[in-house]
Amino acid sequence: MGWAGPIMGLCSFWSDYTCADARHFSLPLRNRAFGLDLLAIYTYLAGLFVMLISRAGVKQALVNALGMFAGKAIVLEWSGNAANPAQWEVKSRNRLF
Repeated sequence: MGWAGPIMGLCSFWSDYTCADARHFSLPLRNRAFGLDLLAIYTYLAGLFVMLISRAGVKQALVNALGMFAGKAIVLEWSGNAANPAQWEVKSRNRLF
């Protein structure tokens, strides 16, 4: 699993920053980069679950999967449906943040 994290990070960087540059934007290249990014993420998650099942058991893997799906539904879907950053941005009352 040690190699999967850096590969996922590189694919995400390529997709989110390198291929999304407005000055040199290419939709086919952006789509390929996004597909590779998703492939790296799903491969990483699959590896984590295989390792978790082999070490902690199916019950713990299911608990973790439910937590991840809840996080996706609550955080990612909520922020994805926002029309602007003000709708999903959480404002802190503490001046340090």
